[in-house]
Amino acid sequence: MLVESKVSVKNGKFSFSLSLPRDIAYQYGQAKLSYYAVDTVDFSDASGYFNKLNIGGTDPDIIPDDNGPEITLFMNSPAFKQGDVVPPDSDLWVKLSDPQGIHHLSNNIGRDIVLTSIAPQYKKTILNESFEPVTDHFGQGWIKVPMHDLENGEHILRLKAWDLHNNSSEAEIRFFVDRTAALALHRVLNYPNPFSDETAFVFDHKKPGAIFDYRIDIYHINGRYVVSLEGKTAGNGQRSEPIVWNGKDQYGNKIAPGIYVYQLWLTDDEGIQSTVFQKFTRINK
Repeated sequence: MLVESKVSVKNGKFSFSLSLPRDIAYQYGQAKLSYYAVDTVDFSDASGYFNKLNIGGTDPDIIPDDNGPEITLFMNSPAFKQGDVVPPDSDLWVKLSDPQGIHHLSNNIGRDIVLTSIAPQYKKTILNESFEPVTDHFGQGWIKVPMHDLENGEHILRLKAWDLHNNSSEAEIRFFVDRTAALALHRVLNYPNPFSDETAFVFDHKKPGAIFDYRIDIYHINGRYVVSLEGKTAGNGQRSEPIVWNGKDQYGNKIAPGIYVYQLWLTDDEGIQSTVFQKFTRINK
């Protein structure tokens, strides 16, 4: 496989554009395009291919590109700031963008997406298979890296990625883990998920009868801020009262179908704070 992309299908039709890797054979020959589609409402799927595409040579109008991909790193939520404290079970999110496309198919030695842990211990992880292209935006994609049972102290991670013109970039993230500072939360979720009209956020805790101050910051998967929900919720046994949201953004408009992430900030009556993140999907009816 040379390249991968994801686009929307409307009324049975779709179109796309893409770039081929620089390190390929330049003689002319036939290529095969493979398609796979899924209906996000009833989850029916379809597939097909076209094997009479001729490719080869070099585009004389190509614009030279010496810049590597843009890399954005954050822990759990786009609201993350360098040096923040995070829970021991957290997710690293990686946003990659390059007009030439991101090298992620393991078809060229030395062009892998590599995550390196600098501290507290040294470790390298290849993330090619975790790359998820953004629909209708060639050259953009996300990687989610679940990180469990992180040890206390400072953590430093560095990510290196390449575009299809063999340009690389690196980015670094630094955060701290404190296992004793956070209020213990479990099973943070929203239901229904996916939803079309409204959804309710709930969580489990170990403080029956407590009153909590909450804030829920909601972002589109591309990092765009949507809305914040704030208020108080009471503990009903070990399950919180539902926090119902109407699916509207800060301007009162219904959010578009897609994938979103949210971060729940919770403070108990002793002033102890905890934060947990999750994601949800909104669909049309």
